Amino acid sequence: MLQPESHDAAPADTLWDVLVVGTGMGGSTVGHELARSGRRVLFLERGHFLFGSADRGNGTIPFDADDSPESRLRRGHWPLPLQGRTSFGPTEFFAPLGCGSGGSSGLYAAQLERLLPADFEPRANYPEAGDCTLPESWPISYQEFVPWYRRAEKLYGVRGTPDPLNPDPDSALREPPSLSARDQDFDESFRAL
Repeated sequence: MLQPESHDAAPADTLWDVLVVGTGMGGSTVGHELARSGRRVLFLERGHFLFGSADRGNGTIPFDADDSPESRLRRGHWPLPLQGRTSFGPTEFFAPLGCGSGGSSGLYAAQLERLLPADFEPRANYPEAGDCTLPESWPISYQEFVPWYRRAEKLYGVRGTPDPLNPDPDSALREPPSLSARDQDFDESFRAL
């Protein structure tokens, strides 16, 4: 297994090949792959290393009265509200974005879910949104992205069953754990529909 080098004391004194901003699912995966190929990778993360003594809260929403940026960072949440403009005027809100190791995937039980092919052509999904900044398409297609999904799923040992709405017969998902009796009943009733 690849052993990371630690340059905590003076990262500015090292010549890096790649700087990866964010250690969420995307950043950590691409950084890992680049390091495996021999690149010297530096991760830049605003949040904390969210293992061990991190304050994850008790899982309720809202969490508590202390919604300071420092408290939000300790819980692995983005520390500052997002500001935007809607047809109703300016708005400010805390989006469900993670901050720290694992990024937003840390907020969603480390779920690794693929985007759909339609997500790679966002403007087609919202043709009536005339004043939006959605691009016609990403600079990469879903089909070009699929091999990277497969590699990430293998790297993380993803378990599950193929998505019936977006099947990939060449995906190498590991066998999921057995369902509980309640989940089995739900699954059977759902499939019967």
